[in-house]
Amino acid sequence: MVITSHLKHIFRTAFFVLGIMSGVFAQQTAAKNPAVAASGEQLTPLQQQARTYRAQGAQFQRIGKLDEAMVFYQKALEVDPVYAVAYNDLGVIYEAKGLTDRAEQCYLRATQIDPMYASPYANLALLCEGKRDLVMAAFYWGKRAALGDPADPWTAKAKQRFEDVRMVLGDSGLNRHEQEVLDFMSQTTARKTAIKEAEYEKVTRSKPAIVKKDPTLQRAKDLFWQAHVEYEAGNYEEALKKAVDASLLDPENKNITDFIDKLQTMLLLK
Repeated sequence: MVITSHLKHIFRTAFFVLGIMSGVFAQQTAAKNPAVAASGEQLTPLQQQARTYRAQGAQFQRIGKLDEAMVFYQKALEVDPVYAVAYNDLGVIYEAKGLTDRAEQCYLRATQIDPMYASPYANLALLCEGKRDLVMAAFYWGKRAALGDPADPWTAKAKQRFEDVRMVLGDSGLNRHEQEVLDFMSQTTARKTAIKEAEYEKVTRSKPAIVKKDPTLQRAKDLFWQAHVEYEAGNYEEALKKAVDASLLDPENKNITDFIDKLQTMLLLK
């Protein structure tokens, strides 16, 4: 569809007005049970403490006490430095206080820790709209739409905003970034599938009868697979935590101990 320069200007103006209005409603994930992760996995005491701090911060935020909320989100990150949700929450506070650069850093850190965590992509998209960077706004809206639950209203919002940007930029403005979004999703899905299959084969080939009967070794296998998922996503601290938990359950598994040694070496060299 061909859009005249005048019409593009109208669309662009309307789009930015909507962006400014919605920018204050940064997306934040609801607090969860502090003893259990979203995946259902039992958390370590430090992770539980981080989630308790995070829940306390959310309570202060709901009544408008942003400084108190910020303190508790920071406490959560002190005890669990790879808690992506708390980074996203802290970014929301910084953004509400007008500290957009700090907010952006927090959102980006959340995506680095957990590339499959959808919420910070919406917040980054809104920041990019505010900076008039439509191409990157579309890129982040595309990721938010691709990762989101279809039943989540923010997923529908992300899809609509992505289409709004396309209308403003025209057909040629987003081709490269659209492909990046598609590549991101296909590579992530393929990586997780490959890791799961490889680890299943590795563990069951070495202890086929035991793994099927012993729930402790099955849990170790699951944690070891999760550690590899985190490793492939670049979340080395989280990968190490899960690998250590797996090793405690299956201390004789040399594959796990070798993996831990490799991770510790990498983290020391960072």
